[in-house]
Amino acid sequence: MPIGERLIQAGHLNRGQLETALREQKRSSGRRLGAVLCDLGFVRQEVISAFLAEETRTELRSLRRVKVEKEVLQLVPVALARRLGALPLSLENGQLTVAMADAWKVTPLVMLILLAGLQAIPRELYEAARTDGAGLWQQFWRITLPLLRPALTMVFIIRGVDAFRIFALPLALVGRHLPVLSTFAYVEYLEYGNPHTSAASSTLLLVMILMTVGMYLRLAGPEEVVR
Repeated sequence: MPIGERLIQAGHLNRGQLETALREQKRSSGRRLGAVLCDLGFVRQEVISAFLAEETRTELRSLRRVKVEKEVLQLVPVALARRLGALPLSLENGQLTVAMADAWKVTPLVMLILLAGLQAIPRELYEAARTDGAGLWQQFWRITLPLLRPALTMVFIIRGVDAFRIFALPLALVGRHLPVLSTFAYVEYLEYGNPHTSAASSTLLLVMILMTVGMYLRLAGPEEVVR
């Protein structure tokens, strides 16, 4: 059910306000319905945020209530913070707490795969390399990295697929103003009621993922996965 209808059922909006907002949304293509409702003064932003949090069963946190000292903000360069999507929060006992989006979403799985790959390398190879006089860099370049390539291939595939199907992060941070295929399909189906456009964009996303994985396996070689 579109968000406008759900807001009406919840008593936050009436039918006339919704029709006015939909007409305004058509004139300003690319804007989300929630943003149009807020700009028209029909619904407050806090109400929409609380309503969506309740509908999706997620916890609502307001960044306006987070007070960050100016000295803490200056610890991370603005260009680096924007590039990484990081927000310095606090500095306690010499430890800097930084909030980052999507930093740990797939990292635990990636670390487990790499750890399993490292543990599968026989220790005897390193002992033989040290006996022959190989240094740490030579051991890494000649032993660790080549034997870790199958695990790295799986990591790149999993992380690449996850990057293609990213949905919640851009939708929560920038909304409709930065459309990716997954959020585009969501908005087309939920807000505009276009199931065919939504299905087509989802299919296109699947094709892009399959093509990317196929090209990577062709370049890296399938033996990097099966061996």
